[in-house]
Amino acid sequence: MEEMKCINCGTDRYGTYYRDWKNNYLCSSCIKNVQHCVSCGQFCDTKAINIGMGSFLCRYCQEHFMMKKDCAYVVNFVKNVFRKQGLGEITSWRLKVMDAETIIAESGGKNVLGLASSEHIIYMFRHLSKVAFAEVLAHEMLHIWQFDRKIRYEPFYSEGFCNLGSYVVLKAIGNAEAMAKIDTLDSDTDPIYGDGYRFMKNTYSNGGWSSAIKTLIESAGYNWE
Repeated sequence: MEEMKCINCGTDRYGTYYRDWKNNYLCSSCIKNVQHCVSCGQFCDTKAINIGMGSFLCRYCQEHFMMKKDCAYVVNFVKNVFRKQGLGEITSWRLKVMDAETIIAESGGKNVLGLASSEHIIYMFRHLSKVAFAEVLAHEMLHIWQFDRKIRYEPFYSEGFCNLGSYVVLKAIGNAEAMAKIDTLDSDTDPIYGDGYRFMKNTYSNGGWSSAIKTLIESAGYNWE
């Protein structure tokens, strides 16, 4: 078996190790004691920083998180992916980027990375990598898409549909971080965000966005206005 060094305790051992998308390794003794980066999901070593509300940022994301100058590019990238998927334009919204404590306050105490309000404002956590920002933005933009069409919110279908949007954007990005995030979506055990996503993804795989939209409306009893 290959010998690997744990990024937490620094020892070289044989046995069970865990690997993240950046090829960092943790031994079985350290896996329960190490934080995951709130942005990219990789293991945090001693150079990670606590950015508040129980969230840690790895050293990679400290150097690669979204800057104001990057927002327009990422927003346009997500819009173009949705346009090519046949979802049309999603234009009637505003973007606000903020720190952990502020976005949690806006969400009513929930520890979230993004939030779409019925006032068509998308709140985004500022300490995200470009890939993570695109993933979360895609999800929240599809909430706006549903608001625009007066589709009644039903968690299983609505959140599954939004996570499907994250999936197609991550697939379009296609790098190691994006593929690791797809693996996280695919393995999510949450009965709404995980099961709902897999249900909508299966519908999408069999019939594209038209089938996913039809399911969103008909299976949950949604109405168009």
